Amino acid sequence: MIHPVLYVSLVHTITKKQNWQSIKSRFLEISSNEKIQCLSVPVETNTKTKDRGQQILFWWEGIEQQSIELAP
Repeated sequence: MIHPVLYVSLVHTITKKQNWQSIKSRFLEISSNEKIQCLSVPVETNTKTKDRGQQILFWWEGIEQQSIELAP
């Protein structure tokens, strides 16, 4: 487990404006690579489905179903 003091320090560091911009830029760079998929980032829904339900469905379709499709 991470020590709470180290965790707080990490949160303060990554949420500084310039650091946060660097992190967001890196995520954009990574997401442009079609070989890399990040399915753990929370999704926000515009439908009647709750965000948590939409997140589970997104994960299920993206990981479970794709794993079955790609299996030999």
